[in-house]
Amino acid sequence: MATVLAAGAGAFVTWILTGQNPAPRTSASAVVTRTVTQTATATVTTVATTGGAEAEPSASSEEAPSGDSLALTSLNSTGDALVQGTWTLAGKKYPKSLSTSDVCGNDSTVVYQLPRPYQALTATVGLDDEGGRRDAGDAVKFEVYVDLDDDLEADENEQVTVVAAEYRKPGRIKAPLKGASTVMLRVSSGSCVLSPAVWGAPAVSGPVGTG
Repeated sequence: MATVLAAGAGAFVTWILTGQNPAPRTSASAVVTRTVTQTATATVTTVATTGGAEAEPSASSEEAPSGDSLALTSLNSTGDALVQGTWTLAGKKYPKSLSTSDVCGNDSTVVYQLPRPYQALTATVGLDDEGGRRDAGDAVKFEVYVDLDDDLEADENEQVTVVAAEYRKPGRIKAPLKGASTVMLRVSSGSCVLSPAVWGAPAVSGPVGTG
């Protein structure tokens, strides 16, 4: 009985029903071996295909240009001093940010020479939560300029965006840079604001090679 079971369940059933000897074990073994081999091959093929399909999205994301977005905190600037760090605007922390303090009736302007032309500048702007309470109700203007005539001056006709922000009421900037490679950021206020005026996570972006 043990020998018949080893030869295969089908052979055992044939022997019970007909009384005939089951097929030789070598043939049954060959069939079983062939079936196992085919199943194993199919399984391996399926796993390989699944693995390839899962890898494709990752490959696609890696193909996106790594230089498509550039944080301004990674660049040097000229003009008035800015402090790099993490600040909080309306309860949300912004790492890789820039701030200027004591905007007391004076403009603060910085100039960035970009490594290539870019198409847009984005940032969240406002007064830092920790210090802005004392300046509640005071508005600060955040302005973006592109240096079209290469004189490193923020001319009126070069202004592309201006956003006003207050304590706990940040603004969102998405300034068109028009392929410029020199950008100027200005902060101003008609009152004496002592809290840090924050450019939250400012970055430039645009397809590589456009200008």
